[in-house]
Amino acid sequence: MTVLDPNRYTRPAEAAILRSDIAADDAARTALRQRAAQALTALRDAMTALRAAQEAVDSAQKIYDHIAQLEASLEERTRVSRGLLHPIRRLPAEILSMIFVADERSESDQPFIVAAVCRRWRAVALCTPSLWVTVSCELPTVEATERSVTYMNFHLDRSAQLPLKVLIDYEVKGSVPGTSFALVLAKLFRRARDFTFTSSSDTADMLSQCLTGRAPDLTDLYLNDTCFPGVSDTTLRLDFEAPRLRLVRCTGSQILWRGSVAYPSVRTLRLCTEHSDTQVVMDVVRRFPKVVHLEISCFGALHSPDPLNLRAERLTRLDLKMTGGMDANVARSFSFPSLRAAKIEIEEGDTIPTDAMTSFFQAALVTVRELELHYGLGSGIAAGLQACFLLERLDLHIPHYDNDAVGILGILAAPAVNGGWSCPRLHTLELSGRVKRPITDILVTLASARRPGAAAGPPVALIKIKIPLTTRLRSSQEVDHAALQRRLDSLLA
Repeated sequence: MTVLDPNRYTRPAEAAILRSDIAADDAARTALRQRAAQALTALRDAMTALRAAQEAVDSAQKIYDHIAQLEASLEERTRVSRGLLHPIRRLPAEILSMIFVADERSESDQPFIVAAVCRRWRAVALCTPSLWVTVSCELPTVEATERSVTYMNFHLDRSAQLPLKVLIDYEVKGSVPGTSFALVLAKLFRRARDFTFTSSSDTADMLSQCLTGRAPDLTDLYLNDTCFPGVSDTTLRLDFEAPRLRLVRCTGSQILWRGSVAYPSVRTLRLCTEHSDTQVVMDVVRRFPKVVHLEISCFGALHSPDPLNLRAERLTRLDLKMTGGMDANVARSFSFPSLRAAKIEIEEGDTIPTDAMTSFFQAALVTVRELELHYGLGSGIAAGLQACFLLERLDLHIPHYDNDAVGILGILAAPAVNGGWSCPRLHTLELSGRVKRPITDILVTLASARRPGAAAGPPVALIKIKIPLTTRLRSSQEVDHAALQRRLDSLLA
């Protein structure tokens, strides 16, 4: 349609065109109104159908929810009914209590898990003292330590004076917990059968206050506080009575036993503590007269101006690590008439005079059957081994500098001037470390001289020499261990 200027008068020709356009627009408008009416009718019909569909959806949802509710109700009623018919409900409380105690899948949390099942189980759990005898706590902060007091007291109350198994992992840094924790820890110690306390903090003062008094049921004691930085020269002062104590393991702080109390019931003693010296060894012999297995690391010097009395009548196993040296007076003071097995470690660079080392073997190791030697400087060991007449098995850990190993093996490879053999009952020799060429020849000589059937060999033949296997040689001084092992085996076959 032509755009007309509304500010001028139309001419006859233009008027005819306008009347034609008006007639066409009127006709189009009538058609559009008819279409709009049809669309409106369709929209109303669709909205009516939509409302009907939504009502159908809502109705179906209500029916589904109702069915699901009925199903859940049936499931719950079936579960309760089956629970009421379960044979465990016919068990008396005494049998339930025995089942709870026998189930060791969980230790410290087990009584709380059992008590949360139902009211009957809770009542049985609260009336079963043996279910509450394990007290296990991990204490990373002061707040956790303070909260644990309630937990510990609950075990103390519910266990009804039964001996406890106590395991405390104390990792608190810096701050010290209140007196309530120290008080409950002391109560746990006096009630404990097994008492384990590990820490990476300095707890010597706190333990010195708590580990006191009488612990009539204590059999196992384990204290470990090795890994705290920035603290040195800590001393744990112990003063308690434990007539049933059998095992003591202490690692970390120096132990100072106060008073005159002794522990004749202890059979196993393991000490790896700071500043272990002659006084500590004397204290061990005096306070633990019937120890059977002694493991001790002496970081201090074993020196004395006069001979001592270091006799342990019943000692059968000795693990001794020396890092501070030993003089002849102390070396001659040891006496272990029942000793059968020993492990001796001498740190590389430790200065022990030859006469002291020889005296130590002659005094302490004369009865051993099994001997394991770790040494850095072995001066005196070769001569000392001549006193080990009963030795049957020798494990020799060869250090980086192996000149002493040649001397040690040399006294085993040939008889003495008087015709007697060192270690005449030796039947097994095991070496660890790198076997270098200077040792190869002496091993072959040793195997040949003491092999089964050797004409002038010792009364007991050597039946096994074992050396470590290696995959590659590191230097020209080293030998093929596998080939050497085959050669030794063929000599001893």
